Amino acid sequence: MALPESILAVDPATTYGFALWRHGRLTESGARSLAGDSNGSKLDDWDRYLGKIMPHVSTVAYEAPVIYRGRRPNWLAYQLEGVLLLRSYRLRVPVYAAPPSQIKKAATGNGRATKDQVRVAMRESWKIGKLKDVENRIQGLLK
Repeated sequence: MALPESILAVDPATTYGFALWRHGRLTESGARSLAGDSNGSKLDDWDRYLGKIMPHVSTVAYEAPVIYRGRRPNWLAYQLEGVLLLRSYRLRVPVYAAPPSQIKKAATGNGRATKDQVRVAMRESWKIGKLKDVENRIQGLLK
């Protein structure tokens, strides 16, 4: 089975982390900060960002938000997920969702890995330096 031409991988629950692969190679990754004080303005910013990047994406993969017993749900993450799914549907881009434990296991070998363990594994795997440098490259790509 051939890899998709380009994959956008998104974590809508934590600082809107993402990675973009083109032709089987990681080309961009980082955390997207959303502008605005309210959830509505953050959703508008997310929608504008996706509007710029989605025409260049052939597949979307994302970490599905999970409601944990005893914790308050992150409603913004579910709303961001909805915008992502709607954009994908309108552009007829296939979408794949995975629970956090499956992503952690693929990244580190441990489905209960901490966020720091995942970060270390991704930096080592993708040869990523400082996150700010990556964010600056991403901003340049979107201009």
